[in-house]
Amino acid sequence: MPVLVFFLFFLFFFLFFFLFSSCILLFSYSPVLVFCSLYSVSPFFALLKFPPPQPLSDVL
Repeated sequence: MPVLVFFLFFLFFFLFFFLFSSCILLFSYSPVLVFCSLYSVSPFFALLKFPPPQPLSDVL
């Protein structure tokens, strides 16, 4: 059981590390692209009490 918990923790840590590193790389190239990719993650912004993301057709 502790091995499973450690594996899940490592998996989540690797997932968040990959997400933030990819966001940093996207931000260095295009701030609009990283804003759209972050704004599409609605559960993350729901924790921060942001408004829900609009559909892409309304944005364009």
